Amino acid sequence: MDILEKQITLDEIEILREPLEKLHTYHNTHSKYFSGDYPRITFEERIKKYRKNTEIGEYRIEVFYDKKTMNLIAFSIEYREDASGKIEVLYVDESYRRNHLGTKLMNNALKWFREKGIFEIELTVVYGNQDAATFYENFGFFPRSIIMETKSS
Repeated sequence: MDILEKQITLDEIEILREPLEKLHTYHNTHSKYFSGDYPRITFEERIKKYRKNTEIGEYRIEVFYDKKTMNLIAFSIEYREDASGKIEVLYVDESYRRNHLGTKLMNNALKWFREKGIFEIELTVVYGNQDAATFYENFGFFPRSIIMETKSS
């Protein structure tokens, strides 16, 4: 598979709207207790939050395209502030999974964090998405706590 790797800015983030919607659909089918609850915030609210965060931190957004079709097939969004970092989103289109694209995105993200001197990194996994939890454990991420919420009717 021939992949085009590119980093984009927040000004170009509109291209991630459709893949994020696919990710929300995936979360809705894999969330044990909160199916149908995603997205938690709108795309516009997400962008507003990211722009506000850039006042005190820095984002890195990497996208992968299939060179043959030029379809966007994977992306990750990372954020750092002071000495801590967060992997906000990591997405691989379902039809491209098991091609090590997630691994490549993770390795690139972790390299960026190391270059910035960030060694305290967090991420969130939807409860019930065991495949994602296992994937992240392979990179040294483990559950620290479980956040419990009430369901809104």
